[in-house]
Amino acid sequence: MEKDLKLIGIENHNSRRRKKGLEPLTKKEFRKYTRNVSKDATGRNAPHVDKAIERMKETFGKDVTRKKKECFRCGKNKKLTEFVCRYDGKEPVINNVCKQCESKRTSEWAKSRKSR
Repeated sequence: MEKDLKLIGIENHNSRRRKKGLEPLTKKEFRKYTRNVSKDATGRNAPHVDKAIERMKETFGKDVTRKKKECFRCGKNKKLTEFVCRYDGKEPVINNVCKQCESKRTSEWAKSRKSR
């Protein structure tokens, strides 16, 4: 029988923690710990995020990293780099919904599709 990939991930992670003398994480703690994939321990962005930000700078100007915008769903003011950008139409567009809210929406949609 094949193990679930998520279980293999938590087992590998916990074995490294045990070698360091730390207590193993529960499944809930592991999910919370691994959810922040785009940044490392020092707060630097992952390479794929850096590429996306560079493309946004080229398209919309250097102020993209400084300007803020209000999210349509959560109502929080966030940097423009925290919003989804679409390049598929005539002109590139920065959506009105932040990446976190869009992620929640798509996961809820996927869950509703599974129940059919």
